[in-house]
Amino acid sequence: MFVILIPVLTCLDLILKYAVSSFDNKDLPRTFVKKIEIDKFHNKGFPFGKLKENQKAVKYFPVFITSILVGILSFLLPKKGNKVKKLSLCLIIAGSLSNIFDRFTRGYVVDYIRVKMKGLDKVIFNLGDVFILLGSLMMPFGTKKKTEEISADNISVEE
Repeated sequence: MFVILIPVLTCLDLILKYAVSSFDNKDLPRTFVKKIEIDKFHNKGFPFGKLKENQKAVKYFPVFITSILVGILSFLLPKKGNKVKKLSLCLIIAGSLSNIFDRFTRGYVVDYIRVKMKGLDKVIFNLGDVFILLGSLMMPFGTKKKTEEISADNISVEE
């Protein structure tokens, strides 16, 4: 199930990017729901246009990080458990692959979702970015921490 999720989510975002790219600029922005608009923005950098002048880093750093994440997922997949961690890695990888595909084929990432709320209206993103965010937020919940239970039996009291 986890392996199928990556291409499905990646393709979903790529299809939406293709659809938005086909809109004429005069037809945008479009209100999707009350406070969410569909718009078109070409981001040549990292989030918020950071490092757009260093295209080599912007292209290859995500490939490097995604490769590491794919390796971690490959290590976890045959093992039982770790479902939240596996799901979070799949979400991050799917979002990353969609944006990597854009960078190598178009030279920029198509962002198309804008939330019309004070302080957020300058932020425009895509579904791949949402996948990366959700996966990143879920990751800590997939990490098991071993805790020792304290019981009355293993507490010694000196008199």
